[in-house]
Amino acid sequence: MQAWQTITVAVTQTVFAIPAVICVILLFGAGGGMIAGFHPKPSDHRAVKYWKKVCRAAAVPILLCLALIDASVICFVLGHNLAGGLLIGAGAAEAVVFVLVFNCSKYFSAMIAMSKDEYWEKQG
Repeated sequence: MQAWQTITVAVTQTVFAIPAVICVILLFGAGGGMIAGFHPKPSDHRAVKYWKKVCRAAAVPILLCLALIDASVICFVLGHNLAGGLLIGAGAAEAVVFVLVFNCSKYFSAMIAMSKDEYWEKQG
């Protein structure tokens, strides 16, 4: 590996480590404020349970997409352009499917609704 490739790989891994750490925090069920448009942690213990589920459900596809993009950048740096292009395409397709499923699924909509204090106040 040439020096410029080593430096590029080191910088890439450093840059991708930050969102990977954020995803790990989400996998532990914390840091829901890092999800765009998601509400802060509720106070009701029943709502907190679903809030953590939403955090975990969002973290897994984000982590997968990050891994695909990271691998594609490394492939491009090492000169494997076909593999890098395929991985970028897979990452883009996975991101589109994730957004569609997360926004259009009744399951996720219900889980997001149940992660709010207002839902459990109405339930009694």
